[in-house]
Amino acid sequence: MSDSTLHVLVVDDYENQYIYIRDVLSAMNTTFHVDWASTFEAGKIGISSGIYDVCLVDYDLGDNNGIDLLRYAVENDYRTPLILLTGHGSHEVDLEAMRAGAADYLDKSNLRLATLERSIRYAVERARTMNALRESEARQRTLMETIAAGIYILQDQQIVYINPAFEQITGYTLSDLQASTPSDCLNPTMLPTLEALRIRQKEGNSAVGWRNEVHLMTKDKRIIWLDTTLSIIELDGEPAILGTVVDITDRKRAETIEHQQRTFAEALLDIATVLNQSLDFDDVLSRILESVERVVPHDTANIMLIDDNNIAYVVGSRGYDTPDTAEYIRTLTFYIPETPTLSTMLVTKSPLIVGDVLQDEMWLKAENDLNIRSYVGVPILISGQVIGYLNIDSHIPNFFNQFHADRLRIFAELAAIAIRNAQTFQQAQARAAEEERQRLARELHDAVSQTLFSASMIAETLPRLMERNPNEVVSGLRKLSQLTKGALAEMRTLLLELRPASFEQSNMLVLLEHLANAFTGRTQIPVELSGDADIALPLEVKVVFYRIAQEALNNVMKHARATQVWLQFHQLDNVTTLCIEDDGRGFNLGQVSGERMGLSIMQERAASINARLQVNSALDEGTEIILEWRS
Repeated sequence: MSDSTLHVLVVDDYENQYIYIRDVLSAMNTTFHVDWASTFEAGKIGISSGIYDVCLVDYDLGDNNGIDLLRYAVENDYRTPLILLTGHGSHEVDLEAMRAGAADYLDKSNLRLATLERSIRYAVERARTMNALRESEARQRTLMETIAAGIYILQDQQIVYINPAFEQITGYTLSDLQASTPSDCLNPTMLPTLEALRIRQKEGNSAVGWRNEVHLMTKDKRIIWLDTTLSIIELDGEPAILGTVVDITDRKRAETIEHQQRTFAEALLDIATVLNQSLDFDDVLSRILESVERVVPHDTANIMLIDDNNIAYVVGSRGYDTPDTAEYIRTLTFYIPETPTLSTMLVTKSPLIVGDVLQDEMWLKAENDLNIRSYVGVPILISGQVIGYLNIDSHIPNFFNQFHADRLRIFAELAAIAIRNAQTFQQAQARAAEEERQRLARELHDAVSQTLFSASMIAETLPRLMERNPNEVVSGLRKLSQLTKGALAEMRTLLLELRPASFEQSNMLVLLEHLANAFTGRTQIPVELSGDADIALPLEVKVVFYRIAQEALNNVMKHARATQVWLQFHQLDNVTTLCIEDDGRGFNLGQVSGERMGLSIMQERAASINARLQVNSALDEGTEIILEWRS
């Protein structure tokens, strides 16, 4: 059969009718090949062959009629279009023919060339269209039946179709779904979207859709995650909603694990940062409990330490409802030998999980005053010894498992580091306080006490000088004034060092003036001070400038044998400079180690603020120390 020729079968028991139709069709522009079937049975054979584009069937076919042939074709799913020809002109026959599946109905008494041509062309085109549509539907159905994604169709609030993949993913059969409502099976978050799509259907808006990731409970009660898409389609001439689902449970599980690992790593990093930057014990414990909350779900948490009397007491807590409750927790103490949970961990040095505190004999009844139902605790170890506990509780029974205990153990190790750091810091503070007391005692003895002793001796000799040599009294009074001023300056300097707030608020030039006055009062060596009074420095920078100036003046007093000292403090182009210069005997830089005269300490102080320290000196040419800091 060529594309340009239409093959026509005429089923009619009257040959002249066949010849008439053949001759009429031959007069048309379209090329026709016309065959004749003279009986009902011959017509069945022709129709079943599938070689004809259209069949013209007479109503009267002996013992049978054309309606019977139409029904035969429909029952056997033969796709060739059939046009019924009759001389009866009956409306009832017309309706019966249409119901039986006729492509058209023509009255032979009014058969015209144009009418016949139009009917044949319409029937052939419609058949081709329907065949193409059936093939498309078959391909789509094949695709839907074989695709890995689950597909379902919802129409009139009823699921009318699912593909095998949907059943495999969810476990639900079509009968399961049709025996329930969509809300029984689908994720509740999808229901408002389904309703919105239905409203848009009624409005005639088909260019809408929805996509999201939702969880769903399968038939066997597993929770799975689905990447779900909803869109509007037309099914049997009526609007419907097409849903596709892709199982992304493995991906979501991997994302969850990755998120947990990232959160865990971030929590550990935060705590490590706090341990490196903060020496505030309470702050560190609070941050540890905060990080535990991010990694191990729970309702309340606390950290306990053990005192010398084997009593555990709370040093930090989190999650308790009110400040009064948190304060109450702080007042609790537990004698460990009489507290089974704590004594067990003291012996085993391992985590302890209590699934349901109401059912576990190990749990003391008094411990359940705060609606605790499950518990996990981890001992805090330092050098193999239990020094405390990290405890978390839940209001849900059997909430914790070994995974939670393992995670909590890591935070207990961090708590141990924090406690060890706090102890080390306290010891260092005690040593520093003792060293500072000793330094102040030396300063008072070496400077203030000596100066006041000298002033006292002068004051005692002045009355006798008044009688013997009045002219020397004026010189003595001047020296006495100088000594008392020096002692006063020394005391002011010590007081500034004892009061950090005053030190921080003082101008740098004022601090240098106190050092210069104290130096002159102690050594009688004049200091010429010059500088900018409005230079503002950060506290840590100010401390370094002060300490280096103090150390340099001490070196002048001990080693230089100078008669004059110059102190200069200036700032230019964001560079702050301190210069201490004397006219003393100097020294050979190559022959003096950094340990002598405190030079290495000054270098370390300068390096701590990224400043540059330069020392210039030569024998008999004095010494110059320059400190430069760029802001």
